[in-house]
Order: sequence, then C-alpha cells, then structure tokens
Amino acid sequence: SDAFTFKTSGGVNLIGNNITYNRVYGQWQYDTTVTPVAINTAYVFPLGTVDFNNIATVGSTSRLIPGAAGKYNLQFSVQVNNSDNGSEHVAYIWLRKNGADVAGSMGRITVLKSGATIAGWNYIVDPANTTDYFELAYAVNDLAVTFPFYAATAFGPSTAALITTLTPVGA
Repeated sequence: SDAFTFKTSGGVNLIGNNITYNRVYGQWQYDTTVTPVAINTAYVFPLGTVDFNNIATVGSTSRLIPGAAGKYNLQFSVQVNNSDNGSEHVAYIWLRKNGADVAGSMGRITVLKSGATIAGWNYIVDPANTTDYFELAYAVNDLAVTFPFYAATAFGPSTAALITTLTPVGA
C-alpha cells in the first residue's frame, strides 16, 4: 500500500499516500571525442546527454548544478588515448567549483606510447548550495592525448568519452 499515517507529538494522525522523496541525482555521458587544441592549457569537459536525473542539471554544457544544498559524490570515468607510438604522455584532470580550481583535486594520468586507459575517481563535494556548480577540468602535455568516443562494434556497444554521475551522500 502507498498509504501512510504519522502521529504528531499532540497525538493527531496525519494520513496521506504516495510520499515523494526529491533526491538529487543524475548521470550524463559525452559521446564525442574530446580533442585539446593546445598543450598545458586548462579546458573543461562537456557533460553531454543526460541518461537520467532528478533536480540536478547541466548548465553551459560543462556545469553540473546539484540544484539543492547538500553533500554529494561526484564521480566520473573518462577514456584517455595516446596516439604517439614513440613517447608516453600525460593528462591532468581536476575539479572546479563555481569556476575556481579546487585545491588538491588534480590527478595525473600517464598514458603509455600508443596506449589507452580509462581513468575514473570521485570527489565528495561539500558544501554544495543550490546555485553552486562543478566542472571537470583537464589539460594535456601533448596533443597526441585525446579523450575518445568509441563506436559500437560487432560484439559490443559504444563507449562514451566521459560518464559523470552525481549522488547524495548520507541519504
């Protein structure tokens, strides 16, 4: 049954049905290869198409907006490719809050020559207010490093360049 009854401290019954819990969450995927145009230059990843969401939205293609105050787990995974068969190269990824770099949030990914990997990690973002936004920034030390989208094959589905999720902590 969807019915519920609560009793107030004064002993009065409150009766209703269909409680709606407006939990903030979302998942987005970017299905196009990301190709930096300059080395050692900060860019932000576009977040792409929404897979599903509630309250959380994307603004200006790269800004993840929780839309409600709270503590959140922001997670991502990204494809990283190095097309240079002579040298390994590095990609850097970090978190920004309201356009400012978050101290201590940068990760360094070394991609072997002619190599590829999937990088992923999560950030606990706190506090997040209703108007805050978060972005994933990146830079590369060589233009041979890209963040590719892979099309479906005969034996498997396509692979997004970037998948980003947001879930509440402690809910």
